[in-house]
Amino acid sequence: MEERDVTPGSELEIINTIKAGKITHNYRKLKAQVLLMVEPYKGLTFTAETERKAKGILAKLRKFKAGMNNERKNLKSEWMAPYLECEALMKEVLAVIEIPINEIDLQVKEFAADELQAKIEAIAELKAKLLEDHPIVELLHKMEWFNDPRWENKAYTLKKIGQEIVEKSNHIQNDINAIRAVVHGDLETQLISEYVRCGSLSEVLRIKDKILADREAAERAKETLAEMESTPLGPFLPQPVPGPEPIAMEEPEPTEPEEIPEVQPETRTIRFDITTTKPGFKALRIFCIENGIKIIPVTKEG
Repeated sequence: MEERDVTPGSELEIINTIKAGKITHNYRKLKAQVLLMVEPYKGLTFTAETERKAKGILAKLRKFKAGMNNERKNLKSEWMAPYLECEALMKEVLAVIEIPINEIDLQVKEFAADELQAKIEAIAELKAKLLEDHPIVELLHKMEWFNDPRWENKAYTLKKIGQEIVEKSNHIQNDINAIRAVVHGDLETQLISEYVRCGSLSEVLRIKDKILADREAAERAKETLAEMESTPLGPFLPQPVPGPEPIAMEEPEPTEPEEIPEVQPETRTIRFDITTTKPGFKALRIFCIENGIKIIPVTKEG
């Protein structure tokens, strides 16, 4: 590009000569006259019989207001006409200046985009170099939240970014060690995956507590079911309460029993919360078995 002085406006002269405008009017006198004119119409009341008269007065007042408002609009239009003409011409001049502005702005934005891309690549290279021998390097590169968006700003030097990469990786290593210290096996693998996803040790520990609580509840339900299935029949049936000696009665003449059709009883499912001792529970279970009552343990999800 040829070098030349392109200082805008250095040899341009803009001339705008504005003569003080003046509008001769009688609006103060007109206002006083209008006040007197509308005074008789204030506070009027009408009835159904005088509705037609009310409509006539209303139409007259509205027509008068519309005429006054049109005069205001005409005055504004005539007064603004010279300005609007100059404004249109000035916008044409501005449009001419806008052409090189857009061309140069596009190039500047491309320079900024190239600079940003170079910064991103430099950060990635620095990160790979600093984490090359880190014990959990594979996990660190899987953490989408590891990079700080502020690193892309011009104010962040690579030296400062390198320091934060080292500090952040060491902090993450401590969090991973904390997880491995409290869980092992498949749960350890699951929780480390959660940490890689969210980056919050407190959130991972909360998930750990819920998983363990769910497992404990499932184990308790399993033990309860096994205990019910393995309980032997024993002397835990309710014992009959002794009553008075029976009175001897004469036996009636034997008669042929009537045949009664067998009616199948209706079954229902009713749930209870029962608090008892282990012997009491065994006795209740035996009673239910002998009376055809099915017991199904119900566990609540934690």
